Amino acid sequence: MATVNELKSFDLVGVLDSCTDWVDQIVPEDTPFLNGLDKSDHTSNSFAWVQDINDDLADNVVDGSTEGGVAPGTAIQDGTKSDQTERLNYAQIFRKFVTITDTAEATAVHGRKSETEYQLEKAITSLKNQIESTFLSAQEKRKATPSLTALTDGVLAQIPADCVVEGAIDAANVETLIQKLFENGSHADTIFTNVAGAKAFKALVDANGGSLAMTEFVKRGDREFEIERFAFTDSNGRVYEIVVSRHLNKTFPDAPAAYFFNKKDFSCVVFRDIKIVRLSKTGSTSRYLVEGEYGLRHNGRYKAGAIVAPKP
Repeated sequence: MATVNELKSFDLVGVLDSCTDWVDQIVPEDTPFLNGLDKSDHTSNSFAWVQDINDDLADNVVDGSTEGGVAPGTAIQDGTKSDQTERLNYAQIFRKFVTITDTAEATAVHGRKSETEYQLEKAITSLKNQIESTFLSAQEKRKATPSLTALTDGVLAQIPADCVVEGAIDAANVETLIQKLFENGSHADTIFTNVAGAKAFKALVDANGGSLAMTEFVKRGDREFEIERFAFTDSNGRVYEIVVSRHLNKTFPDAPAAYFFNKKDFSCVVFRDIKIVRLSKTGSTSRYLVEGEYGLRHNGRYKAGAIVAPKP
């Protein structure tokens, strides 16, 4: 677990303010997808947006002469309207409850200054893991009803069907997908995969005598560190960072699976940011509600792809 600062951004009395800054410091290495997303506020738990469809390569060839240019005196022609796709998704409620007895709070356990801080940190860690798992899942959206809660579309549900390759992570399927993304102007630079997928990528790299590591310099405060990333280079020379996610392993526990995308093409829609609310006390027990409401938005079209096992 990442080191967390003491609770200083809010007072544990009544309804607490948003603790976003504190939350972002918790398990960033375990929720790299969520932590890497831009966040946008929304005033409704349903949200719609327009996805532009990239031009096909054939649209970039100019007609009009044998040389491919426009001949002098060519008649004016009717224009075309760029296709757009409207998408709809919902924000999903993520919730945890925490109860702490006065005795536990007053007792110094293994050097912890505050049992409340520790338990709230654990609750937020669990909540963030839930969000990461949901966003990386194959879950499909569902509108809230009096008897059902709203669900948000995961990554796979927001990738066009013709950018989803069903089969093994092998040279042929990887080539098919990267060429599809390349031709549609995708800037995918990250591959999220499960354990079986990581082994498949390693086998591909080993078969071609390549290297799995790429060196990167990162700054933390005033210090710079040299780190190695698990990487894969495609036939076009594009380098992808490979992230092996246990959350994707939860969705695809058996067969290899991988998402190809650029995290900048996704964003997190925040209907209600994570807040900690102190509930009414019962006897000598303090109770807290930790809750947020989030949805996932894929801002582009044909900018992400996936290789997954065929549906049974």
